Amino acid sequence: MSVHVSIKLFLLFNELFIKWFRLGIFASKMRKPKQIADLQINPSDVKRFVEVLAKPFNPKNLEKIESPVNVPESFEQAETKEKKTRKPRQRKTKEQKTESEKMQVEKPIQRKGKGEYILIVTEKPQAAAKIADALGKAKKLGDKGVSYYSVERDGEKIMVAAAAGHLFTLTQKTRGQLPVFDIEWTPSYQKKASFTKKFYDTLKKLGRNAKSFIVATDYDIEGEVIGWNIIRFIFGEKDAKRMKYSTLTGQELNYAYSNLMPTIDWGQAIAGETRHYLDWMYGINLSRALMEAIKKAGSFKIMSIGRVQGPALRLIVDKELEIKAFKSSLFWQVFIILQGIK
Repeated sequence: MSVHVSIKLFLLFNELFIKWFRLGIFASKMRKPKQIADLQINPSDVKRFVEVLAKPFNPKNLEKIESPVNVPESFEQAETKEKKTRKPRQRKTKEQKTESEKMQVEKPIQRKGKGEYILIVTEKPQAAAKIADALGKAKKLGDKGVSYYSVERDGEKIMVAAAAGHLFTLTQKTRGQLPVFDIEWTPSYQKKASFTKKFYDTLKKLGRNAKSFIVATDYDIEGEVIGWNIIRFIFGEKDAKRMKYSTLTGQELNYAYSNLMPTIDWGQAIAGETRHYLDWMYGINLSRALMEAIKKAGSFKIMSIGRVQGPALRLIVDKELEIKAFKSSLFWQVFIILQGIK
């Protein structure tokens, strides 16, 4: 119900209430009922009153009235005026769509000359600070709020910079019907993790003047995927040396730098990427199919399922059904007490 309707109803109720109030006072003073007919009552008012009560009315709409307004001649005119003032939805032009598609393709850096320093890439800022302090007298620098470190060791200049976890995520290339298998790695900042943009840009900037790269992310399958994606998608390299450590102690970090692995751990890298692909293909496709089935049934609910979540839920359900189906029965335990036996 619009504001104009609320105002008109309010004025009408106010007018009828005053007439009823006067009618009640005069009637109480009259001894003969026939004198009530002498009062002047407009029959049209009664008719209008009955029609108004038959229409749905929500008193909350009266709260919308903040200042007096002019009531239009008809409600149809008000609705027409409201439709004309609505702003049309802005749709993306072909040029804008093309620009958004271009954003998803990031080219690797072009390195300048032979390079000036060795660039060590860690998984998180804390690890970058620890490694820099362990390798020598570190100098803290910064870019766009992201810290990185400069240190010299054995006559070599070293830069230590950090990522913020995964800087890349899997997304589908084109929209299509389920199931979807056409997926690729894209920068995480183009999706929901916008905070990773500054880490991405800092690594890209430092990589242009680097002569070699060392992956120093956590030594597990996730850390290997994080480092591998940075090496190939930001730096444009096929491989890099690897620091292998399990703690951030000075002794272990120095040993890891002095005994670098010649390549990244390809077993962990491929295993980690395979897990990401399986999680996407299995989890995203089945979750979307599940929600689509619920939608076709006339409802909507956000549901999820995955390669681990689904089987784990099945085990829990089977065990719960087994517990509910259990029927207790009587049984006896027999104990024998022997005495005098040596």
